[in-house]
Amino acid sequence: MTLAFVAIAFFAIGFEIRRWWTIAMPVVLGALYLIVTTPPHAPFFGDTPVPFLVVLGTAATAAGILKRGRKIVHRTM
Repeated sequence: MTLAFVAIAFFAIGFEIRRWWTIAMPVVLGALYLIVTTPPHAPFFGDTPVPFLVVLGTAATAAGILKRGRKIVHRTM
């Protein structure tokens, strides 16, 4: 359920915003999560699914951006 929520949320963000800088959002959110929740003496990733969620979020954001595409303006003469 979490995977579906993450994929749909980041797809919607990419679809709505349509800017390539939004691909950095999953990476930044994953880094903040690891900084806040990981104690200094723990192994870096341990048993957390955050790296997979970051990859999934990045791919879903890119898919949303590409799905929306560009607006084509037709000119009539």
